Amino acid sequence: MLRKIEHKLDAIQAGVDRAAAELALPRLERELKQVELDRHARLEAAEKNPANQRAGAAFFAFVFLCVAGWVWWKASFGWAIIPFSLFLLASSAVSTPRLSNATKQINDECDQKASRLRGQLRSFRKVLDS
Repeated sequence: MLRKIEHKLDAIQAGVDRAAAELALPRLERELKQVELDRHARLEAAEKNPANQRAGAAFFAFVFLCVAGWVWWKASFGWAIIPFSLFLLASSAVSTPRLSNATKQINDECDQKASRLRGQLRSFRKVLDS
């Protein structure tokens, strides 16, 4: 008699698990889409953040272009390329790490959330497939 009750309880539990999985799948899929939208919005915000942009690039440009103009005026155009090239190298070296670190952190956080949600989706799909 207890075995019959145990089997009925197992069947009820399986039904409850199945209903919970059916309700959870759409919610988890919405959350996964929201994580991707959040990632996109945060990456855009990081690109627009002045702290992540080329700090002092205008100052570098002014100084190096003044030097380049002076060299061009005094010598020849070929020598003016050197300070301008140094400006390009210096400005890219100054700003790139901040933005890449910010994007890496954003991507890592979003990947972690998405991975957790995908794991939950897989486990609920297994419940529905059984």
